[in-house]
Amino acid sequence: MIGRFLWGGGFVVAAGLLSFPQEVPRTPPTKVAGNNTTGSSSSTVGTVAAVVDGKVITFDELDRAIAQQLQDLEERRYRLRRAALEQRINQLLLEEAAKSKGISISSLILSRMSAVSESDVEASYRRNEDRLPVAEYAAKERIRESLEKEAKQRAYRDTIREIRSRADITVFLRRPAIAPALFGALTGPSLGPDKAPLRLVVFSDYQCGFCRKSQETLKSLLSKYDGQIQLVHKVLVPKDNPEAVLIAKAALCAGKQQAFWKYHHSLFAESAVGSAQWLSGLAERIGLDRMQFESCLASDELQSVIDQDRKDAARVGAQATPFFLLNGQVFRGIQPLEEFDQAINQLLRDNSHARKIHPNKEQEGQ
Repeated sequence: MIGRFLWGGGFVVAAGLLSFPQEVPRTPPTKVAGNNTTGSSSSTVGTVAAVVDGKVITFDELDRAIAQQLQDLEERRYRLRRAALEQRINQLLLEEAAKSKGISISSLILSRMSAVSESDVEASYRRNEDRLPVAEYAAKERIRESLEKEAKQRAYRDTIREIRSRADITVFLRRPAIAPALFGALTGPSLGPDKAPLRLVVFSDYQCGFCRKSQETLKSLLSKYDGQIQLVHKVLVPKDNPEAVLIAKAALCAGKQQAFWKYHHSLFAESAVGSAQWLSGLAERIGLDRMQFESCLASDELQSVIDQDRKDAARVGAQATPFFLLNGQVFRGIQPLEEFDQAINQLLRDNSHARKIHPNKEQEGQ
């Protein structure tokens, strides 16, 4: 009986695990703010979750209390849908490509597969023979099977890549996004025009290896979408890591001399060291006033900025670095350029469509 589930009142109850009655009582009619009518009301439907002794509990109140869990749920749903969508797109394209050639999908893929030669097997065996616990003949058979499997996987990827490059694909699935008001309130050192249609907010840590690797992608985006994108930097460092906090403060101190981005790029390029001497030396090497920089670094003048960034990170659900928000859409962890490209193309297409529908909206907002 453990495998049987009973549905009622919005809960799933495993029969045999909890001794709840199978008949779940209905929720009594809701009465709100002097409204003595029973059942649904236009003033309460979709807004009120419960009323306790005349005190209203709204769905908004509940959502605020579990905001992070809801965001995690939305992101998981997006990932599942995205994986299913990619699989379905690939299947449709493979079916059409195979049909046009009058062959099966399997034959289509195998036609691109490179044959595994005896020399391939022998070379792999020689590289690994010290670690192979079986006889030479058996080991080579296993190696052949493994190489053929890899070759088939490469052929599949190559086939998909080729037919997708020729296909006309428009994806309407969107990443989860935080509230526009919350996104719009995020501030920090920026590159690019303030009125750019694209705004990429990045939470970063100068001691984070993946943040360092992300810099090339960010440079590519700024170059590729020059004039269309604004990059906003925010720092997210642990309170219990004084070196990381000091490095973050050093970048902000460089900003006091209008050199934030020059110092920022240098920190990543040179693998920042969290000592005041090293950070001051870097400031001097890139032409900053060392005494002014050291005075700033020794003070708590900019600690509030780091603290505010940490609070903002909590509000938007940033728990680790790097963390990206592209027009509010959430990207966790290091991302390939193609991921941003796809989202940017969607956003630019949406923006163009919105301008066609409301051509005077931009002028009205000025």
